[in-house]
Amino acid sequence: MRKKLVALTAMLSLSAVFALTACNENGDPGGSGGAGGGQGDTYQDYNPEKQPGSGDFDFDGNYENPELTIDGLGNDEQWQGVEAFATFGKNGNANVKIYRGTSALFFLFEVKDNVLLTQGVTNDDAVTRGDSIELYLDTLTDGGRTPQSDDYQINLGIHGKTRIMQGAGGQWGSWNGLIDYEVALNGTLNDGEETNDTGYSVEVMIPYAQIMIEKDDTIGIALGQVDKIRVEDAATGSESASWNWYGWSYNGTAINPQVPDQYILLDKDGNLMSRDEQEKA
Repeated sequence: MRKKLVALTAMLSLSAVFALTACNENGDPGGSGGAGGGQGDTYQDYNPEKQPGSGDFDFDGNYENPELTIDGLGNDEQWQGVEAFATFGKNGNANVKIYRGTSALFFLFEVKDNVLLTQGVTNDDAVTRGDSIELYLDTLTDGGRTPQSDDYQINLGIHGKTRIMQGAGGQWGSWNGLIDYEVALNGTLNDGEETNDTGYSVEVMIPYAQIMIEKDDTIGIALGQVDKIRVEDAATGSESASWNWYGWSYNGTAINPQVPDQYILLDKDGNLMSRDEQEKA
């Protein structure tokens, strides 16, 4: 009986809506201003003709469909012939390429590592204590002694976990930006101390709209690599896990990724320069 009462109430309510709509279309003497009434509150009527692919969600800052196949392999035509713009990490065993697409930046990291190890299974600080790569961006190239809102830190673990952060008041805070990435392993993850792995690669897409830059903008960059070296606490989340962090040196000078002033500038043509080398106005 309750179900019938609810249905009857809904039908009466719907009839009232139809009556109100008819009154407005024939001229509401009170001028209450429904949809298109031009007075009072305005709203948009529900459109029953809406179809998929209508473009309603096509706005700046929304997720971009990848221009490349984000699989960590770097097999797309756009990567062919692209030289690494930086070599860094443990014994120079990591390198990174960049491709500026129509609507996003793409990075391809390739790392040699004969033992693939991670720590934990969460998207948090544990990522930075296992095998991973780190990408730091200063999108306004304004430097600074501490990270600000135009600075980003992206940590990507080889187990697919991540920690992405944005500068906030001189320190790193969380960032909810939309990026796409994939990891490809040349070996087996956390299978002990056998040195029969060869490494991994990571492909990353960062839409321009997410970091508020244009395709040809110069950006500041710093890099890092974490190499986990102890097996017994892999994937346990233990704070005692043994790992080493390796950075990037430019012209013999180590770049501290915690200090945006030290980031190296990368222009639209792939040229690198320190802030001291930058042509001044």
